Amino acid sequence: MWPWLGLLLIFLILCLGSTLSVNGALMENVRLPKYYLNKLIPSVFAAFYHLSFFMSGAWLPLAVLSCFGLAALRNTARNRVGPLTIVLLTSIVVFEYHVPVNSEASSVASSSDVTEERVAYFEWLKDENTEEIRLVNLPFGHTAPARYSYFQSLSGYPQTEGAISRRPKSAYDFVRSNFLLRTWRDLSPVHCETSDKEVYLAGLAALELAGFTHIVFHRVYYGWNQIRESFRGIAPRYSDQYVSVFRTGDLRASCPETVGIRHQFTDTVHGALQSASLYSGRQGKTVVFPPTQNVSEYFMWYLRHFARIDRTVIAVSMDERGEIDIQSSTSRAPEQNFSLDRDNALWLLDVSRAFEEDESAAARAWFAERYKQCERVYGDGAITLDLYLKVALPCQSVAEGSAFEVAYDGGVTLHNVYVDSDEDSLGVILKWSNRSTRRHSYSVQLFDQNGHRALQYDELIGNDPLSYKEMDISELPDGLYSLQLIVYDFETLASDGGTITATMQRVERGVEIATVEVES
Repeated sequence: MWPWLGLLLIFLILCLGSTLSVNGALMENVRLPKYYLNKLIPSVFAAFYHLSFFMSGAWLPLAVLSCFGLAALRNTARNRVGPLTIVLLTSIVVFEYHVPVNSEASSVASSSDVTEERVAYFEWLKDENTEEIRLVNLPFGHTAPARYSYFQSLSGYPQTEGAISRRPKSAYDFVRSNFLLRTWRDLSPVHCETSDKEVYLAGLAALELAGFTHIVFHRVYYGWNQIRESFRGIAPRYSDQYVSVFRTGDLRASCPETVGIRHQFTDTVHGALQSASLYSGRQGKTVVFPPTQNVSEYFMWYLRHFARIDRTVIAVSMDERGEIDIQSSTSRAPEQNFSLDRDNALWLLDVSRAFEEDESAAARAWFAERYKQCERVYGDGAITLDLYLKVALPCQSVAEGSAFEVAYDGGVTLHNVYVDSDEDSLGVILKWSNRSTRRHSYSVQLFDQNGHRALQYDELIGNDPLSYKEMDISELPDGLYSLQLIVYDFETLASDGGTITATMQRVERGVEIATVEVES
């Protein structure tokens, strides 16, 4: 019995980890045996970074010790009581730890993974004229590699994540050193047309040098949708409802022979969008006019799948039927036309001076019928950035240096207020910037001379620089009214205080932004 008890204690001590932890407090100076075993035999012990896996080694000695206990109980108890007690204790344990079998939740291979249709590409690979086949299985992830290892045991083909069980970080040194594999492991797409061509081809050559002959893209595992654009324009050698198989060298077909206007336009605009000198502190959507619709389609594809920008970009062009085509970089339905009806203010980024081929005149004319230029904030001869408002809105509403500016404590700033009224309506234009990590709303309320609220509307403060609302005052009695603004937290509804910049006066709740006279 004592050897089994010693073996159990060894695994229980390993379950404690490399350093002592008491009630959640980590004592890094108190090093446990696993710390030294990691240093001594890292290939064995460092691979167990989930400590609960050591319990697998404790089960056998624990079961043997349980048998010793049951035997002792049987020998010391009366003849009838002993067996009944053993059966009762066993039944309690079985009932307590019973878990229904769920075949669909299998973490290694469900029934759909082992059908002949699911692994039909194995037969196709056998006919490939290659001395040794090595596979890159995609997408990477947490559960998919376990399935890839299972497929490896069925086919015998080595693959990028061919190690068994959990792997130490060093097992991914080759993956991290390769541009393609590293990007795919981050569940990001990589395409030669949108990457540094030399870096892309170097990563591809490194895969071939390591002997990887095929890339198997599994379309049934988590992450496939994030990286599928990596294979745009590349014809698979084999494809079914589960996988697409590419020869590694086929990825060279995605590299353009020459850099065309669509690449030049995309590089120029993408660089401008990332420029701090252009967009420092400026929020809102940006409109661009690609020279052709073909350029527009490529540009939008690049922004949606490869670019890392923190703003919405809208491309306006004319399609082959002569109709306006509006695409948004953040649209969830890119096949549908985007609408600008709700945008009061837009930034126009113009790079047309850098390109001789430009067919955007019709799209610009369409835009000019709906928006007007109010302010140029940047211009260097090749690139300009202008603020445009809807034709019906006055440019005074976005004038810099407003006498009325309120900086709110939550990160929202009111930069300007413009109020215009006639007999029937009251128009309120507010210019905002929003750097808050929480959601805020504002409430515009109209009070009569007795302090009674006559009208009110509330809206969420987003990233658009301008909000506009028209209120119907045709039914209000004649007299003077106070127009007040309240900014509040969208979740808690608590009012947000602030400071009027010009006077440094504190605002704890509402602030009067205008006095309105209503006359019939």
